[in-house]
Amino acid sequence: QEDWVTDSSTQTGFSRAVTREPIQDPAARPGKPRQRFAVVYHLLSLAENWRLRLKVYAESDATPLVPSIVGVYASANWFEREVFDLFGILFTGHPDLRRILTDYGFIGHPFRKDFPLSGEVEVRYDPEAGRVIYEPVSIVPRQLVPRVIRHDARYVDPSPKSPKDHA
Repeated sequence: QEDWVTDSSTQTGFSRAVTREPIQDPAARPGKPRQRFAVVYHLLSLAENWRLRLKVYAESDATPLVPSIVGVYASANWFEREVFDLFGILFTGHPDLRRILTDYGFIGHPFRKDFPLSGEVEVRYDPEAGRVIYEPVSIVPRQLVPRVIRHDARYVDPSPKSPKDHA
């Protein structure tokens, strides 16, 4: 473990792998129910060499809402869209909150723990319709490779069948 100690790695003594005291999660108070969704911001000040981790919890599990920081950090625009698309967290005040990685007709948010692993629908592109279509999954076994039984010299028994064959 001493290999990981990096107290003198920066001017202010930030350590990359060692924490001096356990960090208490403010949401983990006794008697208070734990929120399901949290957005974690990692902020870095190059001028001051400060690192700040800000954790914002969504109050509602049904419709998680978190204020947008696009007005402060313009680069958060695509990150917030990605979080919305994959986790379903809504950012209030976001100028253009729409899907960025999945199809517009996609149902659900694939990085949530309650997202079904074995899909109920098959998603494929239909060139005739010119769009992605959803079809119910059919779990019917398909025979992709036909079974071929060969009768040739490679599979003939080389042992003799009658005493005449020995001559």
